[in-house]
Amino acid sequence: MNRPRTGARTPTGRGRRPHEEPVAGLDDLMVEVERHPGRPAAGALARSAGLVVGVLSLVTCLALLPFTLVLGGAAQSAIRAWDGIGTELPPIQAKQRTVLLDREGRQWGQLFTENRVATRLSDISPHVVAALLATEDSRFYEHGAVDLRGVARALVNNVVGSDLQGASTLSQQLVENLRILNAATDDERRLAKAATLSGKIAELKLAGELESRYSKDEILEAYLNVVYLGNGAYGVEAAARRYFSTSAADLSVKQAATLVAMLKSPTAYDPLTHPGRSRERRDVVMARMVAEGALTRERFERLRRHPTPIKESRPRSGCAASEFPFYCAMLIEHVLRSPEFGASREERQNRLNAGGLVIRTALDVDAMRAAEGAVDAGFGRTNRVGSGVAVMEPGTGQVVAIAQNRTFGTPEDDGDLSRTQVVYATSEFQTGSTFKPITLAAALESGMSVRTTYDTPNGLQVEGLDAPEDGYKNDDRQGHGVLDSYGAMRGSVNTYFVQLLADVGVRETADVARRLGLTSIPDDLSGREGSLTLGAFESSPLQLATAYATLAARGVRCDPVLILSARDVASEEEIAVPDGDCHQAISPAVAVQVSDVLRAPFDAGGTASSVGLGGGRPAAGKTGTTDDAAAVWFAGYTPQYAAAVWVGDPRGGQANPLTGVYAHGYYHSVLYGGTGAGPVWRRTMEAVHEGLSVEEFPPIQGAGAVLVNTAVPSVVGMGVDEAVTLLAASGFEVRVRSRPSETAGGATDHVAEQEPAAATAVGRGAEVRLTLTAGSETALDLRGLVEVAGGGER
Repeated sequence: MNRPRTGARTPTGRGRRPHEEPVAGLDDLMVEVERHPGRPAAGALARSAGLVVGVLSLVTCLALLPFTLVLGGAAQSAIRAWDGIGTELPPIQAKQRTVLLDREGRQWGQLFTENRVATRLSDISPHVVAALLATEDSRFYEHGAVDLRGVARALVNNVVGSDLQGASTLSQQLVENLRILNAATDDERRLAKAATLSGKIAELKLAGELESRYSKDEILEAYLNVVYLGNGAYGVEAAARRYFSTSAADLSVKQAATLVAMLKSPTAYDPLTHPGRSRERRDVVMARMVAEGALTRERFERLRRHPTPIKESRPRSGCAASEFPFYCAMLIEHVLRSPEFGASREERQNRLNAGGLVIRTALDVDAMRAAEGAVDAGFGRTNRVGSGVAVMEPGTGQVVAIAQNRTFGTPEDDGDLSRTQVVYATSEFQTGSTFKPITLAAALESGMSVRTTYDTPNGLQVEGLDAPEDGYKNDDRQGHGVLDSYGAMRGSVNTYFVQLLADVGVRETADVARRLGLTSIPDDLSGREGSLTLGAFESSPLQLATAYATLAARGVRCDPVLILSARDVASEEEIAVPDGDCHQAISPAVAVQVSDVLRAPFDAGGTASSVGLGGGRPAAGKTGTTDDAAAVWFAGYTPQYAAAVWVGDPRGGQANPLTGVYAHGYYHSVLYGGTGAGPVWRRTMEAVHEGLSVEEFPPIQGAGAVLVNTAVPSVVGMGVDEAVTLLAASGFEVRVRSRPSETAGGATDHVAEQEPAAATAVGRGAEVRLTLTAGSETALDLRGLVEVAGGGER
C-alpha cells in the first residue's frame, strides 16, 4: 500500500473526531453527503446503469485480487483482456501555456490552447487538498489504484438501490483526464472516457501503473494541474486566477470549496452563470470537510452564511491579445519552420501552444516603441498607404523590432480596412534602388573598383541584357555624364548600375544577393535580367535589413534571430533554439568599401540628404523607388543597427500608386524613397540610438583586411584639366605640386606622376597629389581650379 512521503500533505483528520457532537444546522447537507459519499468528478464514472455498473465493479474487484479462484467465463474474458492491455501511460505533465518574454525578461505575450499554469503541490492551498480529498477520495492515501471498499459500496448501491454510484479513485480519474487530453482521434477519446468494459479495464491497469511509478503526492499534484474547472480554466492555479484573481496558494476555504464543487459539473455549478447552484454545492463540499474532520462545525456555520465573492480575471492568449501582435505572428511562423521545435509543423504547433515553454525573444521594447511611433507618426493607422519596418542588430542577427501602421486583426472585426494580420516585415515587395548596393558588392568581389566609371546617358541599351524598347532610363530622364560609384550612388543613377551589372553578370550578382540575405531572389535566372539591379525582384523588409546588416558587420551575415533562449517549464531544461548561423558571406574589404560608398546618398544633393541622423552620427543607406511609384523604400545602417522601411499600398502598388498621399504631415503628389520611407527610417534609428555612443565606420583601407580592389584611377598622361576634373568628381581632394618634374618629358600641362599610385585603395575625400611634366605652368594655369600646393612633400 502506498503511503504519503515524509511531509506529505494529508487531510487534517479521517472521519469525525472523538466525542464530537453532530453539527447543528447540517441536517439537510449531511443527508446529501451520506446519500452520495465520495461522489466522483463529472464525467469520471456512472455512464452505464444498474447491473452494467454492478458487473463493472465486480470486474474491478476481481482484477485486483489474486486469481486463485475458479472464475466464470466473463471473468476469464476480463482477465485475458487485462493481460492484453499495454501499460504506456500518457505523460502526467499536462499541456501548459507558452510565455513570451522580451530580451530583458519581461513578459509581453502568452500562447495556449488550454488555460493552465503548472503549480507545485506545496504552492496549493491546503484547503483545496482537504476539500478535494473529502469530496472525491477520502481514503486516497490509504488505498492503491482502486478503492475496494468504495467498489463494494458502489456495487451494492447500484444493484439494489435507485441511485447510480461509482468508485473511481483520484488515480483513475487522473488517468482518464490524461488519456482524454492526449487523445488524437474521436475513437481514442471514447476509449479514454472508459464508457466500455475494455475502456474501464484499460483505465484500471493504467491507474495501477500510475501508482507504481509515482508517489501519492505526485499523483495529487498532477490531478490538481489537469482537472478542468470551467470557463477555459484547467487546473487550480488557472481557476484561482480566473474566478478570484488570486493564486492557488492563497485560496480560502470558501474559494477552495467553490472550485472543488465544480468537479461534479463545471457547467451546472459555474459560479459565474449559476451562483445559486454553485453556493449549494459549495456547502455540500464544506459539509464533507466537516465529516472528514478537515473543518470545524463552528467555522462551517460562519462560512455558509455568505456567498463566495467572485473577482473575474480573463486570461489573454494569442497574438491579438499580446502587447506586440505582429512580432508575435512573425515569431509563430518562425517556430513553425524551425526543426528545433519538432519534426513536423503540427508537432511544432502543439509544442508552441501546449508545451509549457518560456521563450525569451530578441524583442527590444524601446526599439519596438520607436518603430511603432515612427510608422504611426508618418502615416497613421487609417491611411490607405501602409508602412513596414524591420530593425536588426548587425553581427548577431537579432531582430529587435518590427512595426507597421496597422491594427492587428481582420477587416471583418468591425469593418475597419486598416486591420490586418499580414506582417509587412516578412512580406515580399519589389525593392527598387535599394538593390543597387548589392550590384556594387558583386562588382567589388569580382575585382572591380569603387572608382570604375561609366557614362550615364538616359535611354541606354546594353548588350547582353534585356531592356525596355526605349532603353533604360534614369529617374529624371536625363544623362549625368561620367560617374564612378560614389556619384552614381549619390544620385541613384540607373544607367550606371545597369552597365555595372552587365560587366559583373546577372547570375553572379544574384548569387551575392542571396548570400547577403535576399533569399527570395530566384536561382533560375537566364542571365539577361537587367532589371535585377533596379530592384524588380521581390524581397521583404526583413531580408533587406539582413543584407544591409551584413554590410554593417563587415560581411558577416546572420540569419534573423527571434529567439534568444527557450526553457521547458516542467523539466526546467533549456531547449535548443535556432541560431543565426553567422558566417562570412562576403569579404570584409568588399563590405567596408560598399559602406563607404553608401555614405554618399547623405551628402548634399544626394537622394538621402534630408534624412541623415543627428548628432554627427555616421550612417550608410539607400533610397528605393519602384516603377510608377508602386512602392518606395529606405534601407540603411550604422555600425550598431540596420533598418529597412517599405511604404506602399497593401492592395497592390501597380493599381494603387503612391500618388496623392498624405504623409508625414504633408500632402505629396508623389512619394519617393527619401520623402516617404526615409523619415520613418530616421525617426526609428534616432530613437533606437538614443543614449548610445557614436561609432564610426571602419576606414576604407586597413581594418584588418587587405583590400583587393583598386580605388584611385590612373590619371598619368592625362591633361591636367581632365585629370583634376575626374579626381574631383570622384570625391578626391586634388593637390598639384607648384614645381613640375625636372625629368619627365612629353607634352606640357600633362600629369607625369600621381600619389597615391593608381589602383591604391583609399577613402572618400583622400588627397591625390599630381606632378606635371617638365615645363608646365602649374601656378599660372590652375589657379582657381585647385588649391595649389607649395613645394615639397606634405
